[in-house]
Order: sequence, then C-alpha cells, then structure tokens
Amino acid sequence: MTMETNKIFAAVLVAGIIAMLGGFMADLVMPPRSLDEPAYHIDVPDDGTGPAVAAADTGPEPIEHLMAEADIDRGRRVSRACLACHSFDQSREIRPQGPPLWGIVGKPLASVDGFTYSSALQEEGGTWTVEKLNEYLWNPRRAIPGNRMNYRGIRSPEDRAALIAYMKTMQ
Repeated sequence: MTMETNKIFAAVLVAGIIAMLGGFMADLVMPPRSLDEPAYHIDVPDDGTGPAVAAADTGPEPIEHLMAEADIDRGRRVSRACLACHSFDQSREIRPQGPPLWGIVGKPLASVDGFTYSSALQEEGGTWTVEKLNEYLWNPRRAIPGNRMNYRGIRSPEDRAALIAYMKTMQ
C-alpha cells in the first residue's frame, strides 16, 4: 500500500472513532431516559377478542349498503392503481400481469380467453359478484390463497365500493 492509501484509511478510521466517541459523550452529558409508564395507553384485552383481532379474523366489512351511494368518479381514481397490471378499456387488451377488467362484474372467475390464470383461481370457481369482488379486493391472497395477484388489497370499504361501482358501469 502506498502512503496516500494509508492516509485515506487512517482518516476514515479516525473519523469513525471520533463519531463513536461523540455518541459516548452525548450519553454521558444527556443520559437516555425511559418513562416509568407509557405516555399513551392502549387497551388490549387479554382474551384475544379485542377489535383488532376481530377485524383481522372476520374479513372485509360488507359494502352492499355503500354501493347505492358509491361515487363512480372515486372508483375511476381508485382504479388507477390497477392499471399497472390490468386494462379497463373495451378493447380487452390482455397484459402479461393481469386480465382485462372490462365486464368483470357477474363474469365467471378465470374466464378470459388467452390469459394464463393461477391454478388456485381456476379451481376456485364461481362468479365475480359484488361480495366476491369485495372480499378479493380487500385481500387477494386471503380471498383465494395461491393466486398470483401481487397486491396487498384496498382497506377502505368506501374505495372498494366505488371501484366495484365503477367496474359495474363497464358492461
């Protein structure tokens, strides 16, 4: 190693030591404090029946009551997240990541010719009803385990209702 390389290595080493010593000095001057009791208390039931557990176990809340007043423009905005993998236009363009969603409401699952569906979706059977779409859009992996849709889902029931109402206009 050359003298220049040694100087650079020494400078980095000294800078690291100085930073480490600065941390030790800061702890000496202002020691870290911990609270005797939490600043904000969260009630968690011991029996596991609290609202957080119940919401996780029961699935999505029903949206039928929201469908009558669902905002189609809001659904159009929510659908932008879907455009990375799906098409919504009448041409029914098949993309490698996802089938077209034109006319999907009321259609049998895994029924677009030319798209290769996962075996889980093919075996599921049934129809894309409002209820099925609500469950699937809430958490695709939980609704149909083993499907290939790489999306975490839409948590807002209003957004799901708006998206489904928007998809119902495409018939």
